[in-house]
Amino acid sequence: MSYNRYNQNFYNRKRRHTEESGYDEDNKRFRSDGGQVPIEEELENYLFRVGELNDKNRIGGYSIESNIEATANFVLDQISHKQKEIIDVLLECSRLPEKLTIYSTLLGLLNSKNPDFVEEFLDNLATNLRQYLNQAQFSAVHILTRFISDLINVKVLTPKSVLNIYEKMIDLTHEQSSPQVRTDFYVYCILSSIPWNGRILYEQHGPELDELLDNIKSYLENRTKDHLPLLKVWSVDDPHPQEDYLDCLWIQIKKLEENDWKESQIIRPYVSFEASFKNSTLHDFPLIIPPEYNPETLYPLPRVVFRMFDYTDVPEEFILPGGHSIERYLVEEQLHSVVNTYFLDRKLCANRLVQLPLTNRIPLNYMIVEVVFAQLFSLPKPAHLEIFYGSLLIELCKLQPNYMPIVLAQATELLFERIDNMKTVCVERFSNWFSYHLSNFQFKWSWEDWKECASESLEAPKNKFLRETLIKCMRLAYHQRIVDFIPESMSSMVPDNPKPSYKYVSDEAADLEGTPVANRILELFKDRAIPEDLFSALRDIPDTETDGEVEINPLKIEVFTSTLLYFGCKSFSHAFAALAKYHMIFKMLVDSEKSQIIVLQSLHDVWKNHRQMIVVLVDKMLKTQIVECSTIAKWVFSEQMRNDFTCFYVWEIMHSSINRMNKQVEKLRLEYQALNEKYKKSDNNSDSVQDEITEEELEYKLSTLNNLKEQQKNLFFIIIENFFAVLSDYLTKVELNIENVEQGETFKSPNWFKWVSERFEDFLLTHNEEILPYLKAIKSQFFTSNTNKYFIDLFKMYSSFKE
Repeated sequence: MSYNRYNQNFYNRKRRHTEESGYDEDNKRFRSDGGQVPIEEELENYLFRVGELNDKNRIGGYSIESNIEATANFVLDQISHKQKEIIDVLLECSRLPEKLTIYSTLLGLLNSKNPDFVEEFLDNLATNLRQYLNQAQFSAVHILTRFISDLINVKVLTPKSVLNIYEKMIDLTHEQSSPQVRTDFYVYCILSSIPWNGRILYEQHGPELDELLDNIKSYLENRTKDHLPLLKVWSVDDPHPQEDYLDCLWIQIKKLEENDWKESQIIRPYVSFEASFKNSTLHDFPLIIPPEYNPETLYPLPRVVFRMFDYTDVPEEFILPGGHSIERYLVEEQLHSVVNTYFLDRKLCANRLVQLPLTNRIPLNYMIVEVVFAQLFSLPKPAHLEIFYGSLLIELCKLQPNYMPIVLAQATELLFERIDNMKTVCVERFSNWFSYHLSNFQFKWSWEDWKECASESLEAPKNKFLRETLIKCMRLAYHQRIVDFIPESMSSMVPDNPKPSYKYVSDEAADLEGTPVANRILELFKDRAIPEDLFSALRDIPDTETDGEVEINPLKIEVFTSTLLYFGCKSFSHAFAALAKYHMIFKMLVDSEKSQIIVLQSLHDVWKNHRQMIVVLVDKMLKTQIVECSTIAKWVFSEQMRNDFTCFYVWEIMHSSINRMNKQVEKLRLEYQALNEKYKKSDNNSDSVQDEITEEELEYKLSTLNNLKEQQKNLFFIIIENFFAVLSDYLTKVELNIENVEQGETFKSPNWFKWVSERFEDFLLTHNEEILPYLKAIKSQFFTSNTNKYFIDLFKMYSSFKE
């Protein structure tokens, strides 16, 4: 689950206020300029930081319980004239999952003294929950459902009213029209809340709880899991099974039930206040009915539980909870909550992780590393930027330099050993993280331990991982630095020196047709000639004429592009400046898809040893409309790119191009939506700005949007068509046992099929929100009676995300 960013902004605001404030002898808070802090700000600080014993500005004693009680008393004194402000802050605090029981305890104390205030708060909480449901803010719905569930432990809510919420959610599983992703979400909300209130529900409403669990069991038994293989990080379940998240949580809940609903991980400060809650007023939570199913709503995708360590991997003084124990889920859930709440501040996030209150002898460092990699490898894509996870692990190493680097090194070795069975996109993320991490630790690693991989084939997973990692390291350093730290036994894996390859200054240049013109325009570039002079020089390469139509000579485009890129080879800035200055010539020469392909081929020829430059310049050409997304897709699958087809940078370009197209569509969709709403308002108000928005403008915007959507669809179909072609060709040759000598061992190897087929799966998964609406059209266009079983099975799995 990804959590609302507001929590992080809210915390940062509180932290900033605290750091800027001072204290006098009586512990009264003052601004740095001497003025007293407003009571509203003081309320926010106390409420938000309640339970944080390391906060020097806390009120109360040195225990969580005393701090909560002091905060409750402070709030009670302010309710009479600051009720709305207090409710607003508490509503935001209720969405901080790592402090859930602290806020439920606080609310229980408030309820014991002022039940009318708590009733008002609950009405607002119900309003917020309905709003989040209607707005499809599923992270907030999940958190609030758990918070509401815990309120029965502090005698704020009746258990029956919480069961009513569960029952309304489980009723959705009986709707025939409801897709599985929708019902999965609501079942998960129930199961993930039961560890907090299962004991009291069992004691007071045992039959109702049993009926609820029976309904969930029936749902899980009939639930399809075709999606599972697509979401697994590894293709095999050895040594750790990769379970569906609901199946795993169900087993953990049943284990909890077998243990009389007792767990040892949740910190429950309200136990100390049971006497205070004895005579509290119980409230019925307002009835919550989930909204009707909307086909346009995007529900959270199912997940696979990630496991990397078992009890044999941790030191003997620690006990790693079993994979099916409820404690394992509770610790992992707390860690995920911290990461998802504080991801905008890596230092704060790292501090919160290492300070997580735990019981028993749980190996926290191992579980932190496992959770961070679980999020990094999450499919179809991580909840946050990949760079965040790398920077977070570095901060953790700084906080615990004697422990965390050892755990991280152990994790790296485990991942490397299992890399043969790791999904391609996860191998790429592993490579990205590892290279970034090495660059922060002077590239020190026990490289000799991996020297055997240097003799493997180029498509072998470990060999490819190391080669791609070293290429990424070169992005973060320089070529000689790589040469220096790689041992001689692995020297064959060192990337080529990233120098431009300009054939018109090579030894064979004299025999090339375009050399005279290339030399001339290179001098013109050096003299900073105007575009008109360049175009005049290019006329020396005559255009061709076919059937009375003049066609620009491909050599002219190739000479101009290659020479311009060679001229701007000193840096990215030089290349950008050259492209900008002579952009007009590109627009005159590049007038077709064929000419765009020539530009991309020329770019690849010049910078074939500098992959980062290719990535950056292709993106620049796309942004400046020299080339189009569909052309890039065709170029990636072209014959020229055959040797680089499985290289990571190629798919970095592909996804970047698709993302740019998707962003353009989304931007135009929002513009049309805003314009349409404005037009409707102006249509109902004759005194407004109706003259500024005409129906023709609205139709033009809609037409533009539809044209762009058609281009997006065309891009997807081009990619899918080419994947079908290359994979079908391979599968046919394998079935017929045909050896293609021309394309060599690389094409024939199972590893080649692994890289390419998993790239296809990654493409479908990563862009599932945009591709799934075209699923019916895709099957209609690309599936025939002769379609290979691989594609049938793949799309059966893929279809499960929509059905």
